[in-house]
Amino acid sequence: MKKHGSAKGILKDIKIDGSLNDDESLLFAIDEDCEIAEIVHRRRDQEEIEIGIDDL
Repeated sequence: MKKHGSAKGILKDIKIDGSLNDDESLLFAIDEDCEIAEIVHRRRDQEEIEIGIDDL
């Protein structure tokens, strides 16, 4: 599996926000190759947790 850098600066406008429930969501950032570059798990009132692609 090839490694990806952060897509925040390159394609910061291309994001998919998938709500898990009222308190949690997953934010996917897509890179220029149309692959998932970054996943952020969000919980209401808590810090965002970045999930590494290699951790999946």
